[in-house]
Amino acid sequence: MKKLGILINPNYTDISAAITTYFISKGVEVCSFGNLAEINPDTFDIILLTDYQKEIPYKLEGKFFNIHPSLLPAFSEENAILKAYNSGVKISGITIIDPIKNNIIAQYPVFISNLAHFDEFKDEMIETATELAISVVEALLSGQIFDFKLKKAECGNGQACNGKCGGCKHHETN
Repeated sequence: MKKLGILINPNYTDISAAITTYFISKGVEVCSFGNLAEINPDTFDIILLTDYQKEIPYKLEGKFFNIHPSLLPAFSEENAILKAYNSGVKISGITIIDPIKNNIIAQYPVFISNLAHFDEFKDEMIETATELAISVVEALLSGQIFDFKLKKAECGNGQACNGKCGGCKHHETN
């Protein structure tokens, strides 16, 4: 059985809860932690962090993955969602990064309309982070290298829509 560790960030409990629920339904053992010191990395296949801003004391490449709420390298500091919104940028997004090697694994954009309220933007960022993290972790747990082509192959319209294109099998089940 695959084993996923999740370091809970109190600012992003929705992401952690949705990821936990999804992977438990897929038969993955999921353990959540409030502090990195509580985690024994040798007991997990993957350890998922949410907007973790500190140095990781372990040098285990390919085991830790951080969900960061911006398109790195922009807004690499804390409160990235608020800073992106307040800066006036029209595109932000989510980055999943290997914090040991500092390699970006995946990024996905979130567009900010002129009329968007902060709460709407934040909700869309959380939804996107959850969907992207699930896709990346699912690929990594199955021994694949994450590629957006994997998601495109699942959509009947050849799009990586996750149910948002309005005409594929995702849309019918969501």
